[in-house]
Amino acid sequence: LWTHKNGRDWTIAGFLQSADGGLGIAVSADTATKEALGRALLKLAYEPIARLKKEAPLKAAFFDELLNPDQARRLLLWLNDPRGYRKTLAQEEWYAFCELCKHKYGFHPIDDGELSGARRLGDHHGAWQLIWDRFEEKPDGYPNLEKLLRQVRPERSIFESSSPYWPQDTETAEADLCAALRTLSAVPADARSAIAQLEAEHGPRRTWVWAKLRQAPLANALQHLVALAQATEKSLGGATVADIAAGYTQKGWQADAAALDALETVEAAEDVAAVKAAIVALYRTWLENAAAALQAAVLGNPAANYAPGLPPAADPGTCILFSDALRFDAGVKLMVALERRGLSCAMGWRLAALPTVTSTAKPAVSPAAGLMAGGEPSLTPVVKATGANSSVAALRKLLEGAGYQILTGDALGEPGGRAWTEL
Repeated sequence: LWTHKNGRDWTIAGFLQSADGGLGIAVSADTATKEALGRALLKLAYEPIARLKKEAPLKAAFFDELLNPDQARRLLLWLNDPRGYRKTLAQEEWYAFCELCKHKYGFHPIDDGELSGARRLGDHHGAWQLIWDRFEEKPDGYPNLEKLLRQVRPERSIFESSSPYWPQDTETAEADLCAALRTLSAVPADARSAIAQLEAEHGPRRTWVWAKLRQAPLANALQHLVALAQATEKSLGGATVADIAAGYTQKGWQADAAALDALETVEAAEDVAAVKAAIVALYRTWLENAAAALQAAVLGNPAANYAPGLPPAADPGTCILFSDALRFDAGVKLMVALERRGLSCAMGWRLAALPTVTSTAKPAVSPAAGLMAGGEPSLTPVVKATGANSSVAALRKLLEGAGYQILTGDALGEPGGRAWTEL
């Protein structure tokens, strides 16, 4: 029998507190604690005694938290879907949740409602800062919170700075950034200093929750425009093709990559137009100067100055993958992506055959390059043996004759041999 030594039945509170046959753990005597203790009894039974002693004196909030162990997430789930979340709780859990909100977060779910809770979330004072931090960890898990926050945003003075807590502030900042970027193409000389100023103002927004929810595309594009501004600060030049190629493969490719990265972040037409305007201001002169420098280097002595390298050699067990228009900056990105998947990569480069169109450059990088020649007066290569114009079928036939398997569709080929496939 579970009885006190005086013969009477234990009460739960009495057993917890008594040092004579009980646990000797202090418990508050107020009514709220007694009610919370009753609600949490089934959970309490599984709590380690060491923890109960550490948390003493035990109060209502402790027992209510036993029923709401991840209170921050539970509060966010309720704000996101008040009626739906209520249905997931047993009656005692719901009462405990309401009491916890009342005593710890200063509002009552029933009496005050979700709008009051959303306003407190946006204000992020006191204990609500932890709730906001949890929201930032996984904002897409609470898709309805944005709508609530929009409804309760307080009126703001025009002199107040943007806040990371209200979605309208991000929208306003994105519109301002869009307008600023669109003006850069008119004053390219000032574009670099303007980009630096815009980054100082808008760059911090990339850490806001709204950027995680893909509502700050221009703030995200801005980091790539900063990289573009830095990469194009000095012209790409040199006295020889080799000098220019060395400068490009060491650093110049970063300008091309940054321009593509900036465009990749935006989708809306007005955002694309803004990013394009900034790219033109930062990038166009650098591109024109680089092209002019390369042309000048080649024209002095074309045959000596511009010599495409030999096609890659393929040992048995090698498959050559031809990827049309895989220029150097895209090649770097591909190598990084492959290395992230655990593959071992090495990267090299060569000058493309002229003109740099598929019909010319593709045969020139194939193992069958020596079996073809430049066509005259047409620019289309010809098969040396027959004089016929090169075509996809002709190229593949030459490759097969040179001992290469042509892999198409899902074909895997014989892994001990050599193969050619295309992307």
